Amino acid sequence: MKTLMTLFLALAVATFSFADPIFPDRKLEEVAVLEFKDQCFNLILKEGVGKITVSIYDEKGKMIDKVSFHANEPVSVPFNLTQVPEGEYRVQVSNKEDAVTFPVTSKKAFDKALVAFAKAKGSNVISLTVIGIETLGTEVTFYDNRTLRKINSDYVEEYAGFSRDYRLADTTVDQVYLEVKDANGHTKIFHF
Repeated sequence: MKTLMTLFLALAVATFSFADPIFPDRKLEEVAVLEFKDQCFNLILKEGVGKITVSIYDEKGKMIDKVSFHANEPVSVPFNLTQVPEGEYRVQVSNKEDAVTFPVTSKKAFDKALVAFAKAKGSNVISLTVIGIETLGTEVTFYDNRTLRKINSDYVEEYAGFSRDYRLADTTVDQVYLEVKDANGHTKIFHF
């Protein structure tokens, strides 16, 4: 009888181990990290923690979303807050033994405008200055005022900014307009 009881206990422990894996005794605050930008964040679990629940609360403490999943190994899970208003939120990550809460500020990305200045230098020279370039590839295009036809263009690959003088060969400054377009699609038009 004693042997049968020992065998039953050993079988129960083995079955329990496979049903619910035992994870390290590290607290969630040591294992869970939140990386956020604009209206998105990633929950990074540095090691397996078993069943995990992620709850998102608004400024008033009302739960707006809840999801559960098993993290049996290190994982990165993306979350998107673009469907909720900008504001302050709390993200609570919990399992059976522990919980950790992270503050999150959801705000739309700031779209920087193109900063460019152009002026005529005499009757056939245009001076152009563009600043604050974060992505390579600024297109400078000259058009005829009357026909709206493209006369000439220049493609500039410089970071931060540039300043150039453009000499018009067969026309004068008052007969053209200038379009400056950055790599992000922002456009600025100059008439002289």
